[in-house]
Amino acid sequence: MYLAWKEIRRSKGRFFFMMVIIALLAYLVFFVSGLANGLSKDNASAIEKYSNETFILQKDADQRISRSALSTDTVDRLRDKLGSGNATILNILNTTVNRSGKQEKIDLTLFSLDAGRSFRPSLTAGKYPANHSTVDLIIDQSIERSGIHLHDTIKDQQSGLTFKVVRFTKNATFSHMPVAYLNQNQWALLMNKDGFSADQAVHSAVMTPFSVQKTNRLIHHIGLEQTVTSVSLAHVVESLPGYSEEQGSLDMMISFLFIISVFILGVFFYIITAQKDIQFGILKAIGTDTGYLVRSLIFQTLMMLLISLAVSLLLTYLTTIILPSGMPFSLAPGTITGRLAGFIGISIVSILLSIRQVIKVNALKAIEGR
Repeated sequence: MYLAWKEIRRSKGRFFFMMVIIALLAYLVFFVSGLANGLSKDNASAIEKYSNETFILQKDADQRISRSALSTDTVDRLRDKLGSGNATILNILNTTVNRSGKQEKIDLTLFSLDAGRSFRPSLTAGKYPANHSTVDLIIDQSIERSGIHLHDTIKDQQSGLTFKVVRFTKNATFSHMPVAYLNQNQWALLMNKDGFSADQAVHSAVMTPFSVQKTNRLIHHIGLEQTVTSVSLAHVVESLPGYSEEQGSLDMMISFLFIISVFILGVFFYIITAQKDIQFGILKAIGTDTGYLVRSLIFQTLMMLLISLAVSLLLTYLTTIILPSGMPFSLAPGTITGRLAGFIGISIVSILLSIRQVIKVNALKAIEGR
């Protein structure tokens, strides 16, 4: 649009200042959103892989999977009722390890699934170890930041067992700790070292592909010694220690940034439009159509917005390059699309307020300066 371009060229400083403010606001929203997503993945990415499962936990655990302790008898009864093909035992154990010959301790989470429905994590390098191995481990690659590399030997501090890191996987963290996947032989050795026999072993959860409602119907009145509860993955994740508080704080920051954006953009566009009352009045007086002025204003606003959002995305991309490897940052396309839609929505509201001013301009009063 000729009028919009001409005004931008004649008032470069004013429009540049506006675009800088919008770009910085959007950049801050994108950065905090990426931090929130990154922290969420760092806290629960290993367990989020079971998104289609219902989790059966010990009721006294308050939906915290790390507190749940199902007895072998309870698990056997659940498998009989659900069917062995529809029940997967999940074992989770937080432990501390150190590299052989080193004193530095490293926090680690051990995951073990029964052989009935084994889970094969995606590897970043190498092949899967043999199922019967009692030594070879697959560990999340984030453990490299602690000095553990491929083919290193690590020692579990609780049991005294040693394992060899033969493969790395990715996106497998739990409670901000890297996850190591154990097979059934390794888990049995670990339990024996901790003083548990086969009939005394405790398990974190039983997973089933049935819905929560169907699972509750199936396990109702089956005579369990323990009281159990069925919960969805979303409830399991939300109950992780610190997860809700962490995400709630960041979501509140993002909400406040959007509220601030509403006021800043609204005030900017309102003031700039109000300053042009005389120009709009003169243009109307010489026969310029109100629709043309409205279209010009919309084009000008959207053009500034798109340029600003493009700059903010570029800044976000450059930030991801220079962030340290240990910084949990993840910005999915869906999140980006949602944030862009939010800013476009805010701008549309601001445009509507400005359009109202353009329509109300009286040519005679504007020329007279009233």
